[in-house]
Amino acid sequence: MARQNNVRQFCWEQILRTNRLFRVSHLFTPSQLSDQLLALHALFASIELISSDISDESVALRKMSWWRVELSARQAALSNHPVVSHLHASGALEKLPQKGIALLLDSAEARIDAYAPRDEDQFVKLCQEIYRPQALLELSMGGIDEAINDSMLINGGIIQLLRESSRKKENALWWVPLSLLARFNIRRSDLEALVESEGSQAVFERVLQSGGSPMSEHLFDRPKSNARGDGHVHLQLMIALQGRQISRVQATNPAGFRMEFSRWHFGDLMSTWKYARQLNRSSGAE
Repeated sequence: MARQNNVRQFCWEQILRTNRLFRVSHLFTPSQLSDQLLALHALFASIELISSDISDESVALRKMSWWRVELSARQAALSNHPVVSHLHASGALEKLPQKGIALLLDSAEARIDAYAPRDEDQFVKLCQEIYRPQALLELSMGGIDEAINDSMLINGGIIQLLRESSRKKENALWWVPLSLLARFNIRRSDLEALVESEGSQAVFERVLQSGGSPMSEHLFDRPKSNARGDGHVHLQLMIALQGRQISRVQATNPAGFRMEFSRWHFGDLMSTWKYARQLNRSSGAE
């Protein structure tokens, strides 16, 4: 029991280093998925920290390779790593398709030495590619294998890039589209130094306006009868919370981004409680 408590604590520590919103969304997680989603988001956090905290490319790539081996079906049952151990013990790992895990790692690995998007269309596709594996893996917890509406993925990718950038010391804003730098006549180094100017503010505004609606009933492109209930409640709540966070970041000076990602707000809690009730009613849980 003590070891399991330590494992859970480690998972929470990893998550709270990256995604504070999970503290809110997890409160409304269906009880039967609670431990599994904790383990899954601890995995997301662990991979995110490689992308943001390790500046040596060769070291980051070796860590990605280690995770590929450690998350394999044969190795996971023997792993001593707390996150992998909890994925296995909670039953989450047996629900996760290996293809989805590979996509998650591929996406993170691609960001280690990536080229800047050429324009805003490429930026939007990048955001979707970042968040799609996470959304699909989360849905697999509820046994759902469904195409997700692309517009619902953009905010998740934007938030991920902003979080990673708030911790990185070098090349933090590599992902800002080249077309925006040219349009507003600003250098990437000035953005990273958070130089106050109309150009830098305009660039961030354009980037943040790429996101979709914070709440939507259209999570799936082609809804099916199993695309309801426990399997998607938490993902819907997280997408809604990300929309709220995007709105706050839009009203924040870039110098305050780091502070924004280090906390959650009381309004998030109340909004999520109301939205969870709405989702539960629509799925027949009440």
